[in-house]
Amino acid sequence: MITIDYKGHPKKPFKELVKTYSTKTLVLEDVLLDDDTYSYVYQDILDFLKYGLEYKEVREFPINFVFHQSDLDQKNATIYTLQCRHFLSNMVIWYAYMKMERTDLLDESRVIDWRDKSVQDIGDIIDNQIIPAYDGDFHTLNAIIDEIIFHIRAISDTFCLIFGYSASIWDIMQAEKANPEIHDLMYSDFDSTRQAKEIEDDLNDMTTRLIKAFGNSDSDLKPLIKSGKNLTPAQVKEIFLHVGYKADISSRTIPWFIGSNLLITGIDTPAGFYTGAAGGRKALMDMKLSMSKPGALSKKMNNNATSVVLRKDREVCNSTRPIYYNIKDEIFLKLLDGRTYYDEEGQEKILDGFKDTQLIGKRIGFRSPCTCTSKDGVCRACYGEKLFDINMDLFSPGSFAATVVSEPTGQLVLKQKHFQETHSDEITFAEEFYKSFDITATEVTVSDSVEDSLMILLGEVHTEETEDGDAYYIEEFNLIDYNGELKAHVQEEHGFKLYFSKTMTAIWKQYRDRPIPLDILDDYADDDESPVLFNIEIKSKAVSQSIQQITQILDSKDHMGYLYDIDGFCQKYAEIMMDAGINYNLVHLEMVARALLRKRDNELEQPDFGPNGDHEDYVILRLTTSLSKNPSPMIRLSSGWLKKALTSTALYQASAPSHLDPLFVPVLADVI
Repeated sequence: MITIDYKGHPKKPFKELVKTYSTKTLVLEDVLLDDDTYSYVYQDILDFLKYGLEYKEVREFPINFVFHQSDLDQKNATIYTLQCRHFLSNMVIWYAYMKMERTDLLDESRVIDWRDKSVQDIGDIIDNQIIPAYDGDFHTLNAIIDEIIFHIRAISDTFCLIFGYSASIWDIMQAEKANPEIHDLMYSDFDSTRQAKEIEDDLNDMTTRLIKAFGNSDSDLKPLIKSGKNLTPAQVKEIFLHVGYKADISSRTIPWFIGSNLLITGIDTPAGFYTGAAGGRKALMDMKLSMSKPGALSKKMNNNATSVVLRKDREVCNSTRPIYYNIKDEIFLKLLDGRTYYDEEGQEKILDGFKDTQLIGKRIGFRSPCTCTSKDGVCRACYGEKLFDINMDLFSPGSFAATVVSEPTGQLVLKQKHFQETHSDEITFAEEFYKSFDITATEVTVSDSVEDSLMILLGEVHTEETEDGDAYYIEEFNLIDYNGELKAHVQEEHGFKLYFSKTMTAIWKQYRDRPIPLDILDDYADDDESPVLFNIEIKSKAVSQSIQQITQILDSKDHMGYLYDIDGFCQKYAEIMMDAGINYNLVHLEMVARALLRKRDNELEQPDFGPNGDHEDYVILRLTTSLSKNPSPMIRLSSGWLKKALTSTALYQASAPSHLDPLFVPVLADVI
């Protein structure tokens, strides 16, 4: 590993560095000759930036270079130029070509324009350029990538201390002047009579646009945005756009839109303070009540999937049972990148999650760890070629998969202490409803275009005790004419309750079980405005809901109805994870699911999905049950089934590996 002094004083005077690099044309082939020449130039460029990264003339100082000495020897040689900061960033990536001894690959296509790159782009460069260029052993490649990541972080740490990563109000105002869209977004207004779901969707879209605009600006916010971690979209929304909606402790969206942001006016109304305080209580309770759940779930998943490994060779199994996915959108498609699927002719192909957009909207069969027939681990075709090459040397890719898909649930809970956003359900009625009624935000009123001589026949009226007395609500009502003929049946499609307004409560007490003529509402009209009949309480998806759904799909008795349906199980599991914002390759979900699959008549035996196997002879065990029937005796012993396991001969027959096995052997090398 090369040694660079990131935080010390520059080794050379500023004038010497300016003179050297303003007159020199670097030859990358020579710079990348060995560790000494590489670290010499790298240290110079780094030290040059230390003298004044905050000054434009320093960070944009031009570095001239060619790729190979033969290029420089040509009469009309093409000399390339990069800003000093971008040249240093490229050197971090070019390090890989030096260590792989593949500097011959360096050309124009290997020069990265860092102005529009994010953390995700760095990952794509490593995946799509560096890894395919190397044909050596995995451990060396892993060390190279590890050094790249180390130096990226080291640069960030170095200049965070110098630069502070502070964003001044003046700087943001300058960004507004340079890009009018930033100003328009920050001072936007919303019609609060619209549904909460509609406003939330618009806010999310505006947040995406604002992040992109700040990312393209020449402001202090740009590095924060580009880093991808320092500011989340939800934080950007509250700081620069609108605080929006909050949920109460019962996970109901409070129907008061906080139409201000923290930067320009702050929370500036009593209602905004009250709503924010109620939302803060909800966030605190979610964090306290749900903190232990992700960790417990992750531990169960890890222990259960530890015996799921990959083959140590490149042989392919004879599975004839694919897993079918309905590819809903581009994100879903990307989560299947690199997987083997079957086309319309039944031929196997490798999916490109960024190009094969023609598959969106289709039901496609994929080779899967769930149905791989290999006895000594999942084969490369069922796991996916790209990830197989990366993860084949892991002790337990199953445990790794469990960590990948479970760890973010804990982060969701931790985020609650910083902010709380709502994900409100949409209020939806049948088309006939809108011919006679209007809905404004969460209030139902009679439409101006309603037919004459109509009456409301209420359904069963329920009473609910509240702090302010009894509240009354119905779940449905009929709209009839004076002859009793049904004109429309009204019921919110998600089952939301219709709570009586004060006006409706007074009218109901007058009419009781009789139909209520709509004409009578004219007596309650105020300034020609139709009175409110019902208020609807809308639900917001709580942070803990994602954890509950993941637990339900993995550890409920019927797996949400997919006990004997592995395709439906994987589809639903994927949708739950995506809905929670956990977007990892779906092969990891399938590795977890593989650990739950057993034969129906023998829950200690794996199903046979080969050409001669019974593809219907399987059951998906509960996560807890699967732990007690795990192939590894060490897992079973630690899962609360000691007595049962010791009295069963299956204990002595089991031999699958687990993370606990090294604790019971004299020589670690035997199992690692």
